Amino acid sequence: MTEGRAGLPETAPNSLPGHWATAWSRPVGWILDHLVYRTSVTGRSNVPAAGPVIFAGNHISFLDGPVMFGASPRPMHILVKQEMFTGLLGRVLAASGQLPVDRRGGRAALATARSLLDAGRCVGILPEGTRGSGEAAAINNGVAWLALNTRATVVPVAILGTRIGGEHLDTVPAPRRRARVAQVRPTHEPSTEMMNDIPTRGWLNAPIVTSSMLVTLL
Repeated sequence: MTEGRAGLPETAPNSLPGHWATAWSRPVGWILDHLVYRTSVTGRSNVPAAGPVIFAGNHISFLDGPVMFGASPRPMHILVKQEMFTGLLGRVLAASGQLPVDRRGGRAALATARSLLDAGRCVGILPEGTRGSGEAAAINNGVAWLALNTRATVVPVAILGTRIGGEHLDTVPAPRRRARVAQVRPTHEPSTEMMNDIPTRGWLNAPIVTSSMLVTLL
């Protein structure tokens, strides 16, 4: 694998997840959002109907990825830590077109995500990397690498209600809990100058989505 501009891998993966993967899993996501849980969704009109899109959401619970997936008006492929790709869950994640990411700095997921965006598809990233407070100030992400090199639209996503109060990070919300997903119109694009300030090996920790994008939703 060779690296190009801004230290990104130029070598594309051998194959991309098929469209069939999200075709069957999107209805499952809708069922999770609206039948298992009571999720209100706003901002669908802020998502471009065509072209590459990066969905960047806060991360406070196990359910953030599935909830974001089910709330999106377009199918997406979400970067998920590779440790989750084991057993039955791992097979389901792979079959639904999700992307295993090595949080220690592996670039395979980045190359695949870039190829998906180049093909006009959508990628979802929970930029905090691990479940945290979900506050805008805590956002730590590598969205900039993909946005700059693919010119994809970045749609910030606020996910609320999947963990509340003093609940433990590993808490799985009880069915019928109310949640909220808000997709906001993008207001910022990464500049070349910003990218030049990001260390090559730190693409997963590159600051890009401005705090104001998510603060306005909270």
